[in-house]
Amino acid sequence: PPMGGRPVGYPVQVGPTGFQRARDPLALFLLLFGGFFFLIGWLVGGGLLWASPSWRLREKLLGVLVWPFGYVGVGFLATMSARTELTSCTSTARATAADDVVRHCTTSGGGGLPAWAGVLLGIFVLIAPLVMASWLWRKRVIVPEEQPAPQVPYPR
Repeated sequence: PPMGGRPVGYPVQVGPTGFQRARDPLALFLLLFGGFFFLIGWLVGGGLLWASPSWRLREKLLGVLVWPFGYVGVGFLATMSARTELTSCTSTARATAADDVVRHCTTSGGGGLPAWAGVLLGIFVLIAPLVMASWLWRKRVIVPEEQPAPQVPYPR
């Protein structure tokens, strides 16, 4: 046999391995939902994305940076932008009458977004990770990896 270890005239099988066929969908799934597994799943998904030859550098960067931690990151963003209000009341009794009570209440808003903007942002943050995952899936290029040829006895 030649130096490569393969007999001359026997073709090398080229194509995706079983691991390759499972790696790419698993990477996208873990990028979306892996954050629910104590964030380790998202990190594994990012590692699978970076290890895969199916995407270029630009696509890998967008895959991990557009929505860090997938839907867990979306939930964190939604929690941080939620509108909060605080109401505090004080009661004071007047000295002239026992049943004469003055109640003073103040409401302070913690900022946040108007309701319509919150709804639009909510829709956007739920759809954006799915759009990113489908874009990555469409950009995916199966890069064949060399597999060992089937074991065939050498001709004599």
